[in-house]
Amino acid sequence: MTVQFLPEDKPTYQIIILAKRCFSNAQHYYHHFKYFDIDAQRELGGMTHIITIELLKTASVIEKDITEMNAMDRWAIFLKCCSEQGQRELVNRIMKSEVYITMAAETLMNISKDYGSGLIE
Repeated sequence: MTVQFLPEDKPTYQIIILAKRCFSNAQHYYHHFKYFDIDAQRELGGMTHIITIELLKTASVIEKDITEMNAMDRWAIFLKCCSEQGQRELVNRIMKSEVYITMAAETLMNISKDYGSGLIE
């Protein structure tokens, strides 16, 4: 049995960015989970998702050309490199290729201004 959603309901994503390895037996850098009610033994209709990104596992992705990266690759590299001064050119190229990353960068810049951190300056 799954939960029924209305047509106007939109999928919801929870994104967890991990600086350390969490899934040591898995080689891939991201994992996509769905909520599941253990007691009722039912999935929550596929409308809610949990995405984990293990930044330490992105080494092979950062070697790719941006045109070879998919959206998840670009997000992972952006999140890993956005505060690294030596990666500014790469971050700028990724931002130009993905409008939502540009929007996220603008949000991070505003947070950076508010709290004085060194993100994306």
